[in-house]
Amino acid sequence: AEAMNYVASLVDAGNNVAAVNCSWGSSNSGGLDAAVDNLLAHDVMIVHAAGNSNADSPGFLGDKAGVMNVAATGRNGVGASFSNFGSWVDVAAPGVDIMSTYANPDDPDLTHNYVALFAGTSMSAPHICGIAALLESCDPTLTGPQKFALIVNNTTAYNDSRDLGSGIANAKLALNAAGCGSCADVTPVAAFSGSPTSGVVPLTVNFTDATTNNPDTWLWDFGDGNNSSLQNPSNEYTATGTYSVTLTSSNCSGSDVSTQVNYITVTEPPCPETTPVAAFSGTPTSGDVPLTVNFTDATTNNPDTWLWSFGDGNNSSVQNPSHEYASAGTYTVSLTASNCGGSDVATQVDYITVTQPPQNMMHVHDIVVTVKQSGRNSSGIGVITIYDQNEQPVANANVTVVATGPTGGTGTAATNENGVVAFETKKTKNHTSEWCFEVTDVTHTTNTYDQASNHVTKACESGDVFGNGSGLSINHLSGAGVGEIHVALPDGFSVSNYPNPFNPSTKIGMNLPVASSWNISIFNIQGRLVEEFNGSSPAGPVVVEWNATSVASGIYFYKITAGEYSVTKKMMFLK
Repeated sequence: AEAMNYVASLVDAGNNVAAVNCSWGSSNSGGLDAAVDNLLAHDVMIVHAAGNSNADSPGFLGDKAGVMNVAATGRNGVGASFSNFGSWVDVAAPGVDIMSTYANPDDPDLTHNYVALFAGTSMSAPHICGIAALLESCDPTLTGPQKFALIVNNTTAYNDSRDLGSGIANAKLALNAAGCGSCADVTPVAAFSGSPTSGVVPLTVNFTDATTNNPDTWLWDFGDGNNSSLQNPSNEYTATGTYSVTLTSSNCSGSDVSTQVNYITVTEPPCPETTPVAAFSGTPTSGDVPLTVNFTDATTNNPDTWLWSFGDGNNSSVQNPSHEYASAGTYTVSLTASNCGGSDVATQVDYITVTQPPQNMMHVHDIVVTVKQSGRNSSGIGVITIYDQNEQPVANANVTVVATGPTGGTGTAATNENGVVAFETKKTKNHTSEWCFEVTDVTHTTNTYDQASNHVTKACESGDVFGNGSGLSINHLSGAGVGEIHVALPDGFSVSNYPNPFNPSTKIGMNLPVASSWNISIFNIQGRLVEEFNGSSPAGPVVVEWNATSVASGIYFYKITAGEYSVTKKMMFLK
């Protein structure tokens, strides 16, 4: 009752309401009788579902004058078995298997499926509201009782012995009776043509509608599983075969079907007159394992299939494949290119060469032996440099050294990021012989020790014992020795060069007690700068090598400045 009075207030506010739907049972309670009278007085139709009890007794709304009562039929015009009936029923409408957007509670996926088929006079009554709205939009001057009469007096027959009203509501007949019908009286006669109707795959056919009698909808079936609702569509046939095409043309008066059997013929393209001439290339054709080679087909005369043999037991039918060779070796590659005219084979013997990548090797690049003086005590210092096969420093190499001399022993320590580690012997006051350091082993997680490539294996204060002593550039030293010798850590600033005199090179070293930026400048006897080295190093030994090949023999001075320290010493170059 409150809802009906609310609709009446909407009409009072200027809203156009043709009808309301009442798909519910009723009794005269809550002021319903007065609300119905109020809504009918506002010229709003009340459409009521007759009920689903197969009974002939009406409820309150079914017995209320001015209310339209609606029974239910099936799609074939037979009365629904559940529908109420009787002389009080005004009209019937479809109410069996009606598509609804109400979720079926029996559906397992209620979060997505909001379409279900339902049955009942509750599904029939909304059809009548729809017809009322059509009549209202056609002629807004029609009153509610006039629309009532147009609906019940323009129906089609149903098949049932029970009284389901005047017939099945028919929107077209009601609209025509109201003078609103615009539907042609003649059903379409479907017809069409297509062009071309034959050709090689893929074939695109343009279809043209030739239907007469004003169709307004079209449904095409192209015979290959594709459909269209366009009036003049195109369809691409992607497989060979013969296809029947059907067009269904419709308007509000009806529909017609036109079928042309085996209308479209799609064939293979003609075979070329010449067989392929196989050819190919690959890049790269050599490299370390694993090696990925990109192959390019260069076959002429239109091949359409390819079979590659990569020589390692693998194959491919792709025109331009890529292949990874996982093992070292030399591989012969073959390509068989074909079309319907024949095939040809191209073979390139030993075309791909796959090699093992070089091993990471390492060797002793240099050994520099100096003496550290601390008051009356002396100790020997051995600075070891480890390089790889590309003469680059190897970090984290474990170097084992044997020291001999006034004091000695064995120690092992790891190189720093510059490939350098320094060892220091125990101190002694009796420096009567020179110290020597010999590398006995070098180990690393990824590099292999190649003793044959050592520049030097043993060196003493007087120079190299085993090897040619290639020298080293700037080295920053760190490490942790174990055993009877330990890592060299200076306790004061000191400088020296060895050998002196020299020819053609000498090694200039300093011990830094703290991290410092430093400069080594070399001057000739006239005070002219001839060479300079600069760097920044942590505490420890620093060694540079000066090769004097490009200068004249004679006396030279080297000045070392590091932080607050500055020392100048003399050396002699003898050619």
